Amino acid sequence: HHEISHVVLETFREGDNAGKSRVLLVAAEKTLIASYEALAASCGLVLVDLDYVGNSIYQAVKKEASKTATMILKIEESQTIITVVKDNNMMLQRSELIRKQNCIKVALDSDTEIIEPDLQQDDDMEIAQARINVTRTLAPLINSVSRVVDFYNSRNPEHIQQAYIMGMGGDMGNLSRLLTNELGIPTKVFRKLEGIVWHPSMGDGDLLNYVACIGASMA
Repeated sequence: HHEISHVVLETFREGDNAGKSRVLLVAAEKTLIASYEALAASCGLVLVDLDYVGNSIYQAVKKEASKTATMILKIEESQTIITVVKDNNMMLQRSELIRKQNCIKVALDSDTEIIEPDLQQDDDMEIAQARINVTRTLAPLINSVSRVVDFYNSRNPEHIQQAYIMGMGGDMGNLSRLLTNELGIPTKVFRKLEGIVWHPSMGDGDLLNYVACIGASMA
């Protein structure tokens, strides 16, 4: 048995689909919900509401996207959630499992920056090889994102114009530059949210790890 919920993403006002809506439909097993209720109760709390991370991200970032198609990448150890937003509307969302387990963690643990397109001539060969190894480790991630970009662009006249990364991947040195080069899409680390005051003592880099949590409170 499941609990069903939905969010209206967009209502068409013109054309053949006038009066129809695009909706985000979510189904969750009741046993899963019950486990969260039990966890809250064990902490002396009452569970008021639940949201899933995909919708939480959308709620948090939809106002940040411009009128052009913007891709948001929440990159974690073994999963990447890819969301495309345009005019405050979610156009597409995919959850991509990274087949090479923990490729993000491997890259972070390597304690080196990601390879850049052209190595400097005076780069130490050991450092250069380390960068190459990190880049190869990230190939499953890049391939997964690239497939989603190709899918979206093949079905929409206005292609994805910009991208932002958040989550564990946002902490990786030069990942945004690597994605920019591999995808051909300007990519930056997500650093701010409209209407959210982030205390300076928490550091600019920390926001990218809490976007989904903030979005859940907005949903």
